[in-house]
This record gives sequence, C-alpha cells and structure tokens, in this order.
Amino acid sequence: MALSQPEWNRLNPAANFPKLVHAQCIKTGAETFDYNCICWFLQLPFNYQGQHFPVQWVDPPVGAAQRDQYLAAARLVPCDYEDFDRVARLYERHPTRYLHGDRWNAASGSWESKMGALVRMLHQESGLSDDGIFESFYGNPSFWCKRAPGAAAASVDPSTMSVEASDDQESIDRIAHVANSLDGSFPRTATAFDTLFATWKSTWFTGRTNSVSQNSEDRASGAAWDALVAYTSRVNVLPQIVQKLSDPANFFAVHLYNAAQSDSSKKVDPRDTFNYYFLKNQVTRIQKLYGASIQEFTTQADEWVAHQANVSLSSNSSDYLNSPAYNRLVEMGTPIVALIMERYARERNGWWHELIHHIVNGRASGSVSFQKTGLFEDWKAQYEISAE
Repeated sequence: MALSQPEWNRLNPAANFPKLVHAQCIKTGAETFDYNCICWFLQLPFNYQGQHFPVQWVDPPVGAAQRDQYLAAARLVPCDYEDFDRVARLYERHPTRYLHGDRWNAASGSWESKMGALVRMLHQESGLSDDGIFESFYGNPSFWCKRAPGAAAASVDPSTMSVEASDDQESIDRIAHVANSLDGSFPRTATAFDTLFATWKSTWFTGRTNSVSQNSEDRASGAAWDALVAYTSRVNVLPQIVQKLSDPANFFAVHLYNAAQSDSSKKVDPRDTFNYYFLKNQVTRIQKLYGASIQEFTTQADEWVAHQANVSLSSNSSDYLNSPAYNRLVEMGTPIVALIMERYARERNGWWHELIHHIVNGRASGSVSFQKTGLFEDWKAQYEISAE
C-alpha cells in the first residue's frame, strides 16, 4: 500500500530525508508509538512465564559496547556491506549515537523501516541517507549485521515484540491508591499537574525532531517540558508521575520521574542497559522502586504514629518527635513530601506538620504550641501551587 499524502507529509522528507522518493515507498505498518525502529531492527521475541510484555520503545544504542549488547540479545553479528547474508543495518549521524535501524526485506528486495511513531515502510536502499548536499536526519548506514550462526530467521509480529519483564501489581496498586488519594485531597495540584503533563505530551511527536526521532530523550526538552519540570521542582508529585506510567501510552514519562526523583537509589541506572534503554523495563523497575519507597514510608510512619500514641499523655512536644522512626523519615528527605501530605490530609491531628517542616526547612519548628487546623491549611496552601 502506498503512503497517503498526509503520512508522507508527516515524514517531512524535504527536511529529513532528501533522497526518499514517495513513489518507491510502500506502507507495511500503521503509525503507532507502540514500537520504534530499534525494536524493528532488533526484533526481540522475548517472553516471561508464557506471557508477552510489550517492548514499546527501545532507545538507540550509545557507542560500540552498548551496540554489541543489543546485537547479542537479537542474535545478530556484524558483517561487511558486501556480505550477501546481511539482514539489518544501523545509521549513524555522529560518532556516539546510532539514530536508526532498518531490516532487509528479501521478498521485496528493499529495506524496511519504522520511522519513530510514524509508518513502517519499504524504501529504496539509499532512501534515508544523505544526498551529498543535504543531511539526512538519520545520517548514513554505518554498520551492517547478519544472523548469528545457527540463529533462525526472525519472523515477528511487532505487536508481540517483548522483553523479559514482570509487573509488580502490589506496587502498582499501592502507587494508584496514594496518587488517587492525593488528587482527592488536593484537586488544584492534580489539575495543575495534569494540564502541564498533557501539554508536554502533545509535543512528543510534533516538530522535525520528535516526529521521526527514535531517542526518547529528545522529548525531554522544549518549553512545555521546562514548564513541567519547573512545576515538579516546586511541588512533589512523584506518586502522580509514577501513576502516569501505568498507562502504556505515557512511557516517555520515565524522563520526568528521573528529573523529579532526587534519590538516585530509586532510579534505574543508565548502565543497566536493558532496564534503562528498553523503556517498558524502565517503567516496570520504576514502579517497583517507588512502590518500595511507599512501603518503606508506611512502615516508618506507622511506627512513629504508634510512638505518638505511647506518649499521648505528655505535654512536651519534643516527646512526640523523639523516635527512631521519626529520624528515619527525616532521612528519607524531600522525595517523601507527597507521601507525608497524603497522610497528613487523612490524619490532621497528628504531628505531620513537624515532620514536613523538618524536611522542608532542615530542622524542627521549635514551637511549643500549635494550632493544628491552621497548620494543615498553611501546608495545603503551599502544596496546592497553581501551574502559572
């Protein structure tokens, strides 16, 4: 099937692919961001316990070492351009990043590509390359591959491309409970965050770069991104960010989580290639890490609440803070501010105001008398900052 004129226009060939010829392009797959060209290049039919887990998006490899990790997973080996067994190739526009991968389609005698979130299509061999005057968005083919000895030919439906992963439903449910509770208690914060997030999401596949880029990090830029990051630096909405990741259409939000999460132990290490660059895996790991954070907070918070009950006859405010659990909560720092506010909204007569004051200001308030109703309203006003 030929590409429609709107599909062709979205490729922006004049700016992105000066050698591409409309009449020589045959559509083989619909526009979708469920998988990108690196998925198509790798064709990884991995399963876990008999289930498929969508890859969704694999960021391009950075450098030779990561490239070779990808190839090993896909049972591909490098080969020369002249090798008649070559089945796949990578494009490179600069020496540190491979920007695109396509595969040889033997039936048609041409190369097949998935253009970011746009169509998958057959195209002439040099269709995505520089034309000698104008630069292609992807650069030029620089690395050819063939199947490893003994590896079977890949024949994979992109909708079932998968990597080994395991959803942690307990963590997902825990995150959803906290995020929904925060939204109910602080609706202005929920509205501001959702509005800014939706504005950023609308940029993911617009413009010359994002329309065809395979690199998810390209979406972490621009005015809408800057506004969202500025907001999340002022208002802790980590539960709501991770809740966004429960929607498969929001997987680029891993970059927002990484920008907002200041505790490096709760982020996926970029050196962990298959759990960082394979975005579905990073989503799963983030859910587990943040779910564990909520559980850790809950354990310490419950212990501290029990301590408060034990000293409930005391008139000395410092007695309510004199607890190992309180100290451990303080050590958890600003990443738990949203979790404190969620609990504070439900337990307004407790001592949450002192904990959040200690974390936000670096010390306990030192006050000897408290108007608890007014204190909650003060902290609520600080948490419900508008998007403007």
